[in-house]
Amino acid sequence: MNDESFDHKLEVRSQPEDFARNVLASSGLKSALLDLRGQARDMKVTIQADALSYQEQTTIKDAGYLGGVLDVLGELAVYVERYCR
Repeated sequence: MNDESFDHKLEVRSQPEDFARNVLASSGLKSALLDLRGQARDMKVTIQADALSYQEQTTIKDAGYLGGVLDVLGELAVYVERYCR
């Protein structure tokens, strides 16, 4: 992502390569993902031009945290859908 503070905390891979960079540069999603990462022990977000996935290696029991995850994924899904058009 070419942002040392972000890259150190979260690994981002996407296809095409510049897709995630463009999505995260044009929105507040970068900050939201970092906030989630601060609360998650092990999370993986995969952003592709035609798909989005989220994995966490634990059961989420905090309703507020789960709501935050769903909000961020909803915002990311909007960008994925726009890209597919």
